[in-house]
Amino acid sequence: MIEENEDRDITLSDPRNSLKAGGMLSAPRGRPKISFPGPGFTGYFPPDCDMGVGPNHVVTVVNIRIAFYSKSGTKTFEQTMDENGFWNGVGGASEVYSDPKVYYDAVSQRWFVYMIEVNGLGSGTHKSRVLLAVSDDNNPNGNWFKYSLDALITVGGNELWMDYPTVGMNKDGIAIGGNMFGFSAGGGVVQLMTVPKAPLLTGASGTVTSFQDATGGFTIQPARSWDNTNSRLYCLGRGNGGTIRVFAVNNLTSSPTLVQTTVTVPNYDFPNGSPSAGGGTLDTLDGRLFNCWFRAGKMVAAHTVRTVNNPTNHVRWYQFAVNNWPASGQPTLLQSGEINPAGTTHTHMPAIAMNSFGDISVIYSRSSSAIAADLVMSSRTTGDPSGTIGAPVLLKSSIGAYNAGRWGDYFSCVVDPTDDFTFWGFGMEILNGAWQTSVHSWQVSTGSTNGTEIEMSNIATITGSYLGGDVPSVIDSDNIYYQMGSVAVPGIGQAAAAQADFVVPSGTIQMTIKLAGNGGGAVGGTNMIWLFNWSTNQYVLIGSAPLSPSSNTAKTLAVRNTEVSRYINGAGEVRMLIRAHNPPRPFSNSQPLPFTYKLDEVSLFVR
Repeated sequence: MIEENEDRDITLSDPRNSLKAGGMLSAPRGRPKISFPGPGFTGYFPPDCDMGVGPNHVVTVVNIRIAFYSKSGTKTFEQTMDENGFWNGVGGASEVYSDPKVYYDAVSQRWFVYMIEVNGLGSGTHKSRVLLAVSDDNNPNGNWFKYSLDALITVGGNELWMDYPTVGMNKDGIAIGGNMFGFSAGGGVVQLMTVPKAPLLTGASGTVTSFQDATGGFTIQPARSWDNTNSRLYCLGRGNGGTIRVFAVNNLTSSPTLVQTTVTVPNYDFPNGSPSAGGGTLDTLDGRLFNCWFRAGKMVAAHTVRTVNNPTNHVRWYQFAVNNWPASGQPTLLQSGEINPAGTTHTHMPAIAMNSFGDISVIYSRSSSAIAADLVMSSRTTGDPSGTIGAPVLLKSSIGAYNAGRWGDYFSCVVDPTDDFTFWGFGMEILNGAWQTSVHSWQVSTGSTNGTEIEMSNIATITGSYLGGDVPSVIDSDNIYYQMGSVAVPGIGQAAAAQADFVVPSGTIQMTIKLAGNGGGAVGGTNMIWLFNWSTNQYVLIGSAPLSPSSNTAKTLAVRNTEVSRYINGAGEVRMLIRAHNPPRPFSNSQPLPFTYKLDEVSLFVR
């Protein structure tokens, strides 16, 4: 088994400030869609999970394998990432191939794959390179243009090699950052390499410009961007406990320049190891930012921190506005929040992304002395209170314990280019002492003209008998049902009802409800939607629709804007009653036969 180098840097500090990060909502945001296993254990610790999503494919990379999948999870290609595999023709017979990255660029509609190659750590010629591959179209199962970029630099007479590469891109070029270590002495420098994009798309040579930064902590994260108008390439880096450093590369296609500034953020301390069930400890690295995305003048990023008031490791996320800096103005913090479950549960190793709706999602690990390592995600909509994010949504749990320590070293969160709002995530979990990876997709907003869909937090039968189903059963109209058996109710006939609970953002002024289901044999029945009025402590009928005995009946009901506030309490809770009844037969007043109420979809949309 091979363990890659683990870089660390000195503990920094700066004056405390009074800014506060937001917390977690009581309800989750986002609903999982697709899930499938990624590459399995390769003998390397850690896997270094990264992923790109294109129009028709998902590409994953780990130490040291690359795999292509259809979006439904069918694997179409897998290969080792060394001179005998994917890097044949550009990779040499080196000691180390490590830290792979992959990115689908929606502007050029090409795939970009990166990896470091190092030689001379033990013996032999000193070599430090970044291997780069660029596809010739949007299908990874085709031709690639491949490059080997020299990353070795000399500082103070010492030759330094690149570790932990970070990659970003804008419409004009790419940026590759790396922490530089001495083969025998020296280090403590960050290198940032830039290359114009256009030559790389045709297999031509690109001009590499190299910058060095030794003014602060390790790891500069270039932003990944689909913006086809902004000519600057922004980067972020960890500051000194109360700041985040912001960088901008100008003139990428001609004579690049690099400038930097800082933004004050809520105070943070650097994390330590996170506990894992079975007595293990998972490495959380050193508070570095794990990824960065830019769109429409805003950047999002996340890292793992501890704070004075909370010694457990937890995810901290940020959203910044660049405000046209450095041409004018200064970057500012728009909001920040923390994913901080109660008790002794730790959250760590986050990857973050933001879609065209302004939804923000984070995929990360959750662990404790009782939890080996869950792969989870949390999300927020633009309507949620500033700095808040939804409760965790479990994507994949672990099996067994893990004692390798090294974890991550990074996960991936991206947005699907075909709709620009579906999120995809790629991370690791434990499988009987080794690591395993998995790919997941989810949606937060739906793109519906009805508004932003709010995830249901709970559903329960309150009239009749529960027959099966749960919250996921009523998320979509997909013929997967939440089912109840009806009971006889005096004066009503046969009835079945469920209570559904939601938590909506503050400032909600519009609500629309979509209901789909059928009566499982009942003839002449009615679907009804009621909302709880928190002022009067009574349910109010919002609307009804005929109850089909077999096929689904779909109904969309709008709540009057002037009445919306009645149905939301101070905590943002909305309580809904979904009821079906089949009345006594006319004239004979005889009791109708029992039926099965089958709910296919119960959705709440808000603005």
